[in-house]
Amino acid sequence: MFYKIFLVFKKDKKLVKKAVIALVVIAALIISFVLDKDQNDNSISVVGNDEICEDESLYYEEDKTIVVDISGAVKNPGIVITLEGTRLYEIFSEVGGLTEDACLDSVNQAAFLQDQQKIYIPNKEEGKNSGIYNCQGPSNSYASLININSASSEALQTLNGVGPVTAQKIIDFRTKNGPFKKIEQLMDVSGIGQKTYDSLKDYITV
Repeated sequence: MFYKIFLVFKKDKKLVKKAVIALVVIAALIISFVLDKDQNDNSISVVGNDEICEDESLYYEEDKTIVVDISGAVKNPGIVITLEGTRLYEIFSEVGGLTEDACLDSVNQAAFLQDQQKIYIPNKEEGKNSGIYNCQGPSNSYASLININSASSEALQTLNGVGPVTAQKIIDFRTKNGPFKKIEQLMDVSGIGQKTYDSLKDYITV
């Protein structure tokens, strides 16, 4: 069989040239296909790695919540859910502020909170029993300002003119749109206009 093919090609030299050209074209197509496949595989691998890195970056930057239990000389003792990295003084507004007989001398208001932490704010009588006779009360402005980004419904309702409905609107707004960047954004909440904002601006913070 191969001998017959050889004789055919030997008699027709043009046919030999065509066969050679065909083989060269087929070989070129095969090489091109292999090279393109390798490049596509490499590009897919790189994109996949980039996507994984971006996803991991988003994961680690995501805010983590912590839960603490605060009691003692605060107006509304109980459980507070806040963000990791929050300092003690920042959650006073979430429990309605401190009572008038709170003793802060034995409390580090700048301390970072930890998940599952139990916090107790002593009163002045308890301070005296610990040897502190001139207790610092809740004169710090941070203790009286309500943080509209983290305050509970009960804490928001301590503000003049804010009832359960308005408090829930504030909570719903920050849940949907993210934390307030500045206190003026409170006017973006449905039902809170310039007049209401003016009556609240000296008592709130972000």
